[in-house]
Amino acid sequence: MGSFLTNLKYDEEGDGFSYIRDIAENFIPAYDFNSVNIMETFSPLINVDVMWMSDLTTRGEIKRTRNLNLAFANNQLTETLSSEYTLGVGYRFTQMDLIIKTKRKQQAYSNDLNIRADFSFRKNKTLLRQLDEDKNQLTAGQSAFTIKTYADYMLSDRFQMRVFFDKIINTPYTSLSFATSNTNIGVSFRFTLAQ
Repeated sequence: MGSFLTNLKYDEEGDGFSYIRDIAENFIPAYDFNSVNIMETFSPLINVDVMWMSDLTTRGEIKRTRNLNLAFANNQLTETLSSEYTLGVGYRFTQMDLIIKTKRKQQAYSNDLNIRADFSFRKNKTLLRQLDEDKNQLTAGQSAFTIKTYADYMLSDRFQMRVFFDKIINTPYTSLSFATSNTNIGVSFRFTLAQ
């Protein structure tokens, strides 16, 4: 419930009830409610993470969200639906040798290399339902396909290097917005102060 107000037209009798009615012959309530909101979130609804004996990892996940908002001022129900499906795979190469050459010296490393790729598909929809007219209208929404890949390598026990590639493709369901595509590619370094 978003908020409520005390109804000034409400008049309580000696027995604790109000017998005053409005023009439509409905009882006048003690409180006025502007809107009611219900939110359901299953994050995750289903999640499976498997680490195989061959250093292969797989992951599958399903997320669902639904938000309902009933506005009494205009008898309108706004429903926002969201669902996301994710599949991922990864592999760990043990004791991978990496040689970094500079002008002065050559440094050799022998650590684990972790590679991971996640693919996800997400759908968002916002529906406007007019309760008194029995009309439903899609007002917003999009589908998004995401690819996230990275490779981690520990250069020392506190210094990590990561190479990553991320791509997001958005396709709208309405003509109010445009299809977009974003790509991130890069290298990041992380230094850990405490372990």
